[in-house]
Amino acid sequence: MNEPSVKLVEVKKPQHPLADLIPTCFQSFDEWLARWNSTTVLGERLGLLHCLQVMDYWPKEREQSVFFLLDVANGHLTGEPFRYRTWHDYYTGHINKNRETISRKAFDVLCVKLFASGKEGYPPLWWWTLAKQETFDKILQFCEPKAGNYDRPYDGKKGSHQAEVFGGFLQEFTRLGWAYNGRSRFYRDDQTENVEEIEARMVVARPQFIEIINYLGQLNWLNRPMSDFGSGFPALDSACLAKLKDIAFRSELLLPQQDYHASIGRRKAKTLHEAIRGGSVAAEILVLHSIRRKVDRQCAALWEESRRKHDELERQAELAKIQKAIDALDIQATKLSGG
Repeated sequence: MNEPSVKLVEVKKPQHPLADLIPTCFQSFDEWLARWNSTTVLGERLGLLHCLQVMDYWPKEREQSVFFLLDVANGHLTGEPFRYRTWHDYYTGHINKNRETISRKAFDVLCVKLFASGKEGYPPLWWWTLAKQETFDKILQFCEPKAGNYDRPYDGKKGSHQAEVFGGFLQEFTRLGWAYNGRSRFYRDDQTENVEEIEARMVVARPQFIEIINYLGQLNWLNRPMSDFGSGFPALDSACLAKLKDIAFRSELLLPQQDYHASIGRRKAKTLHEAIRGGSVAAEILVLHSIRRKVDRQCAALWEESRRKHDELERQAELAKIQKAIDALDIQATKLSGG
């Protein structure tokens, strides 16, 4: 009996879905923005933002890209720009929620591409923003506490990775008000021509930096020497002192009652000593700064008096040496004259 013949059927391997795809990249921010403006689909807009996040480089229009992202991310934490303002908004709340999602994604992109510290030994990714007043002001505006782009830190509260990145940026950024100089470890050739200009910009921004540092609960940094091996404290000019005074007296503090009929124990301090009693760090800094200045003046006066005494002793010693030489010459002259 003949066995039935078996016909072999060749099974073709399925083609990979990406086999014919030739991925392309956006060649400019304008090209990216045109695609952004052409869609209202939530997923597509999130994808376009993620595209900026994973790019190995910024488009040539780096400044334009950053400004756009800062505008979109502004208010991402509080959602204030997307609050319900009418009954219609209330019934379409999912729209505002989706807007917040896009805003938060823009902030995520900024944390990766701008606010991150970068590679060890290299300048932070945001260092270039210091070179121009416009870019510096834009960043500073985003960092103002009233903008609502970050929370006050709470003990024991574990923040998100983005919050940690942005918190590290804020700490380093605000310190530049007192630490920036042409010999900075992040000094670069592209800032060679305007080091003095940047230094002046940092000094002018110190009151705004103080506002941020205070909001972060790190105001005590102004009470510490800037170097473990030096005694120089962060400089406080008249603008800084005015800001600290404003902070010390504008908030209600827990203070002992003065009025029998008062219903609460919180009130605004009337003096710096009261403010210190209420726990104001700003008031402590003002008082300690005054003490330091007084001690500095006393030490300077004592040093100057010591210097004068030292100079006088040296002068007297030099005069004595000269007189001794004169006496020796007189004796020699007497001997020569046969006296």
